[in-house]
Amino acid sequence: MRPTELRELVTTVRLPGTDTSSIEVKSAAAGVGKSLWPTLSAFSNTRGGVVVLGLDEATGFEPATGFDARKVMNQIADVARPRGGNEPSGPLSPSPVMTVEQMEIDGSPVVVVEVDELPAAEKPCSSPRKAKSAVPTCASVMAIIVSTRTRCFSCQY
Repeated sequence: MRPTELRELVTTVRLPGTDTSSIEVKSAAAGVGKSLWPTLSAFSNTRGGVVVLGLDEATGFEPATGFDARKVMNQIADVARPRGGNEPSGPLSPSPVMTVEQMEIDGSPVVVVEVDELPAAEKPCSSPRKAKSAVPTCASVMAIIVSTRTRCFSCQY
């Protein structure tokens, strides 16, 4: 991402004072928390998106106090790295396809995560650590698919 593109993204959220469907901003002042995983998963399962870490929504998307870009970069890299057969799975499976880079906004570091949409055959990206009570069948979600005009990941309806 070019610096001008980052400035445009930040302006896009600063003007209305909120995130958009394809841009999510998190302070990550204490590092990457569990609240990032649903965002990465959602972007992976839809049209992709951009996460900007290091800006605080509570202060109008100004640089977050105490943000440690290196720590955050390491935590994000751990999400995307391949796992060995004996290792526990990461927080998301399959791993999101992401481009992660450290940039600067208003003279302060931020981490920009560009998340690509996963190919249909690899969806859905979800948290394997969450126990699921039941996996819905295509028939059980037909009304949702039709009403939202999305596609079923398993049968491509």
